[in-house]
Amino acid sequence: MRPLFATILRGRWGRWFSREPAIPDPRLRAVTFPSADGVRLAGWYGELSRTAATIILCHGAPGDKRDMAGLAGALMDAGFDVLAFDFRGWGESGRTRVTLGHREVQDVLGAVEFVRTRRAGRRHPIGIVGLSMGAAAAIIAAAQTPAIDVVVADSSYARLDQSVERIARRVWSPFDLPAARRARRLGEHLIGAPLASVAPVEAVARISPRPVLIIHGRRDRLTDVADAHALYRACGDPKALWIVERAGHARTRRVGTREYDRRVIGFFNTYVAAMT
Repeated sequence: MRPLFATILRGRWGRWFSREPAIPDPRLRAVTFPSADGVRLAGWYGELSRTAATIILCHGAPGDKRDMAGLAGALMDAGFDVLAFDFRGWGESGRTRVTLGHREVQDVLGAVEFVRTRRAGRRHPIGIVGLSMGAAAAIIAAAQTPAIDVVVADSSYARLDQSVERIARRVWSPFDLPAARRARRLGEHLIGAPLASVAPVEAVARISPRPVLIIHGRRDRLTDVADAHALYRACGDPKALWIVERAGHARTRRVGTREYDRRVIGFFNTYVAAMT
């Protein structure tokens, strides 16, 4: 349980964890933009063409935009523009509390607005890849704005309250209900909202008819693979589900980078590239 709440607390004292990473690809440049609720966010933007679709990359927690650099490079090689950014409380972005997907939705919406502004108001296809917390925020954001055309959600939880309680029971005891309730109350105090209000499984149906790809590791011990199946069932068409057999939490690309990139890029080529 300690890593979960350490992740939340890190956002409060993030200046002690601040990093200023070198840009990993000469096609990327450093940018800043506000979240939808005004938090300063830092990112890397790669614009190859004024007509290419842009893919927004959302890291997990703990983490920052560097975790998405490999996929960003593969997407640019395939002809897509990319925006990888640090969520609030991480990397070079503004210091505020980490909320595991609750307020991070505002960061995704800010990233979408940044991309739309770069294209001077022209209709422009936007795809999104989210990892773990980033996947949850991406799903909820896509349900709130039609500007996101395609969603790839990797290792997302279905409901934050159930995920926190599941972790608590694994740490203490599967029968320790008071411990699970305490963990839930602590989580709600730290993120400043009811955990039950952060529920990608309730939002994902509102994305249809835009396509959604759900990815999850079979060996995920932080977010149960059952969450992926729940999200998939809740999706409207078109949709796809890929369970990566040997992968743990948010390790799906590490298990098989080429296969991961082939599937993700293929999904975008099928649904986003045709819109350009």
